[in-house]
Amino acid sequence: MEEKPSDQPSNASPGPGRGWNDPPLLPPANGMSPSTGAIKKSGRTLNKRVAFPLSGSANQSPNKAPLNLAAPSLMPPTVALPPKAIDAEGASAENSEQDESLDLSATLSNFEQVLESTSKFGGKATVHAELESIKSMWEKEQLNDDVCLAIQRLSKALLVKDTKSAQDSLSTISKSLVARHDTVEWSSALRSLVNHFALASVYGEPTDN
Repeated sequence: MEEKPSDQPSNASPGPGRGWNDPPLLPPANGMSPSTGAIKKSGRTLNKRVAFPLSGSANQSPNKAPLNLAAPSLMPPTVALPPKAIDAEGASAENSEQDESLDLSATLSNFEQVLESTSKFGGKATVHAELESIKSMWEKEQLNDDVCLAIQRLSKALLVKDTKSAQDSLSTISKSLVARHDTVEWSSALRSLVNHFALASVYGEPTDN
């Protein structure tokens, strides 16, 4: 009896074997195994779709307070400076001015001693006469306290031959009485007396030839 050929494909390879330069076999595009026809599952999915939130606020926790993005203040902090120390010499000088009392008698006595200490001053008589004018205006309160204090200091400075302080006091008197015409004569007499002692302190008392 003649045998019929089987409908199943033979396991024998119909063609020649794969050569060394044949390209590798690629898996089917549908992911099915060529032998079993089952779909192969990959170990990991490379093109997995991930849903992203539509708004950035969705990622924030509802209990988390928003960050304060305000710009920091550029102003430096206020530093309290210590109180300025008072100059001891300035304070003592101010206190001495306040403590110094006006004394007309002592002032006139100082001028008399100054005139007696020099025999070469030719304006003695003039200064003596103008001292009476100063006394009268002082007693009648026609001179303010600043002028009286300057006259008193002038007499003390000349008594100790301190011509620098005497010139400073004379400058104070002149500035205070710049508009007083009734004081021109006695202020000029005091200026001549101060100039005499200023020259004597540099060149000495003039002597008779």
